Amino acid sequence: MTREFIYLIGPTNIQILGSKLPSIGDCMRVLFYNMRFAKMTLSESCLLVIEECLIFWRKARIPTKDKSHCVKKLKKEYDAWRALEKSKNHGSEHQKNKEKNYIESLNNLFDIAHQDALNIISIAEDRKFLLSQRLPGRPGCMLGVDMVLDAKEKRKEKKIEKELNKKRKHESEALKLFSVETLSDRSVSSEE
Repeated sequence: MTREFIYLIGPTNIQILGSKLPSIGDCMRVLFYNMRFAKMTLSESCLLVIEECLIFWRKARIPTKDKSHCVKKLKKEYDAWRALEKSKNHGSEHQKNKEKNYIESLNNLFDIAHQDALNIISIAEDRKFLLSQRLPGRPGCMLGVDMVLDAKEKRKEKKIEKELNKKRKHESEALKLFSVETLSDRSVSSEE
């Protein structure tokens, strides 16, 4: 982790860490690390940050927006920061209020949840977690793997795989039977 200081944001980070969904500040710190130290363009950096963000959202089992919409949202955050940075030498009260509000928003959730996420999520605990993460300061955290849900999903995957194998076997047997019938039809017609 490098300690280069970014105006209003603080030090850069090489990656997003923690047991909460990423905040705006988390995303911005990694964005600047990628741009300043990895020498990426804004678009490349945004895409990489979003891919890293999506890992946390998948882990929490919360449906998200399309990746391109997430990138646009991160670019808007960058543009908001850029506008504040450009006018940082204006000592007006209005400018100071904008900066204060921006700094306070950095600890808020970088919300990339699907617009119908609360309806899509079937587990009440997951819904509560998303709602708590949307509160200022993002109270709550993700714990380990839900072993009951994990076992249920593995059983479901095995069942689906079993059904697919059964279907493939049935199709291959039907194909063999069809080719045998076709060959016997040809041999009968050639004898006539």
